[in-house]
Amino acid sequence: PIMPFRMYNDLMGLAKESLNSDASEAGEGVKSPELVDRGSETEREVLVLVEKLRELLKRLPPANIATLKYIVRHLR
Repeated sequence: PIMPFRMYNDLMGLAKESLNSDASEAGEGVKSPELVDRGSETEREVLVLVEKLRELLKRLPPANIATLKYIVRHLR
């Protein structure tokens, strides 16, 4: 897997945090913050989540990072 099993709980925790932070603030039925770079107007919750994801990705082995970059470039 691209994300090693040892990182699964951290990654899923981050995903749940992104869903819970928005739902608790805005009530049920509201979607998560939009992950769009709006410069200085980017939502603070988005910036915090991106920084946490960045820190998580720094813990990946080099081969996993290379594979993830390749896949992201392909999808982009």
